[in-house]
Amino acid sequence: MESLASLLVAADREHGYRNFRTEYRDIEMYTAKNRSAAITEYFQAQTGQQAMLSTLSGLWSLLTLLEAEFCQQQPELLEGVTGWQRYQQLSKRNRIEKIIAECYRILRVIRIAWIHPEGEIKQKQGVIECGCNCNEYPVLLRLTQTGVGLLQTLVQRYLERRNTPYGERYHEAILQNYYQDLLGEIRGFEDEDRALCQFRTVLKMNRHVRLNCRNPRYEVCDGYCVIQLGPSFDDGQCHPIDFHLRLNDRFYIVPMEAFFPYQSVPASALANSIAMTELSGWACRSDFQPPM
Repeated sequence: MESLASLLVAADREHGYRNFRTEYRDIEMYTAKNRSAAITEYFQAQTGQQAMLSTLSGLWSLLTLLEAEFCQQQPELLEGVTGWQRYQQLSKRNRIEKIIAECYRILRVIRIAWIHPEGEIKQKQGVIECGCNCNEYPVLLRLTQTGVGLLQTLVQRYLERRNTPYGERYHEAILQNYYQDLLGEIRGFEDEDRALCQFRTVLKMNRHVRLNCRNPRYEVCDGYCVIQLGPSFDDGQCHPIDFHLRLNDRFYIVPMEAFFPYQSVPASALANSIAMTELSGWACRSDFQPPM
């Protein structure tokens, strides 16, 4: 959809202050360290019925864009099906598609509660409750204010993914970590399939802040790409670094968490390394050119 980028910009301008976007900072590992700026607080809680509905309006906008994206990929979803039938027909070939399908289930419950005559949206002790008992299968969602921001950010990040340089494995890892945190903010859920699906976390990745290292020192040795790290940066939990690599005329962005010892590799592998065979999923978009 050619207008998707401009629509996302408009949605972000209107509702983006609720998002929990990953913060990206540049890092220079081989010179003296600078003091990092404080992480920006993106979300402020709102109270009152009108403010609560305003909080959900960003999700409504993204649901419209998400359905348009689905229908572009699968035209048969465009007309003549219910929301539940649309969910059942969504492609779920990979983890990204499975995650966004579950997010669609959540958004669908919000829409039913909002527009159905017997639907109800209320807030109690910081938890937004959306429900409707009219159908053969009643629907219910209890979601915290933080969960609203996480859901909004996750869906927008999914829709924006083709306009970023990151590879499929990067998107999969970051979206799954958003999804796991989102599940922790859901206090109740019910629809035709009862509970939401959960997925084993393949790569635990810091979604809050990422440090871009655009000039890493590395070498290829025995089938592994080995990053040269000093003792100040060898902790992936304290320094969630994204390494920008160029190998064989291809560009890659690989998170620290994907390197040994943060991932299991043969005991003979070198420290701070990733197998060359594992790099393909981290390849950047084919037309990506790094900034000079």
